[in-house]
Amino acid sequence: MQFDGLNLFEWVLLVLGVILFFVAVIGFFVQLKNKNNLTPILGFFIVSIIMIGYPSIQSFQLAGAEVTMLQATNDLHNDPGNSSARQTLQAAVKKLGNRSFSDPAVLTSLSSAQFALGNEQAAKDNLNKALQKDPTLASAQQLKAKIATLDKIEPLLAKVQSNPADAQAKADLAQTTNEAAQLKIANPGALQKLALAQKAVGDASGSAKTTAMLENINRKVAR
Repeated sequence: MQFDGLNLFEWVLLVLGVILFFVAVIGFFVQLKNKNNLTPILGFFIVSIIMIGYPSIQSFQLAGAEVTMLQATNDLHNDPGNSSARQTLQAAVKKLGNRSFSDPAVLTSLSSAQFALGNEQAAKDNLNKALQKDPTLASAQQLKAKIATLDKIEPLLAKVQSNPADAQAKADLAQTTNEAAQLKIANPGALQKLALAQKAVGDASGSAKTTAMLENINRKVAR
C-alpha cells in the first residue's frame, strides 16, 4: 500500500501539503485573473511541495528498506553464518520496526526478519497483526507453522530431561526435531534449542551439525 508505514506527523504533513497546494492553485488563478503580483503565491507552492515531498521521500525509502529486508532475510536463511546479511537485516529491521504498517504482507516479512534475528516476541506480535488483517495469507500461515514447530521443542525437551523413561515424550520430541531440521533457521536461540533436542533424542550427527552452524554464527557475530 502506498505511504504505508508513515508516522502520524508525516501523514499530517502530506495532507496539509496537498490542501495547501490546491489553495495555492486557486490563489494563482485568482491573482492571474485580477492581474495581481504572482510572486507571493510561489512561496505557497514551494512550501506545499516540500510538505508533500518529505513524506513521499520517506515512503520511497521505506519501500527500499522492505526490499532490502526481504533479500537479507532470504540470504540469512540460506546462510545463517552470513554476518553481512545479518547486519544488513538488523539495519533494515531497525528502520522498519518502529513503523506502523497495515499491509499484512509487509507485517509478515517484518515478522520473518525479526524471528531470523532472534527477536521472537516482536516477530510474534507482528505475525498476529498480519493474521488479524488477513487470516488466509499463505506466507503468514507458513511462518506461524514454523514458529509453532520450534516453540514445541522447549517444553518437550524439558519433559524428556525430567523423565528420560517417557517414551512418548521422546518420540514426540524426535518427530518435532525432525520437522524443525527441515526448516530454514537463522535464529540463534532456536538453533540452540534444536541442537539440545537432537542430542536428547540421540541424533548426534544432527546435533553436531546444528551446533557447528550456531558456533559459526556466534564466531562471525563476535568479530
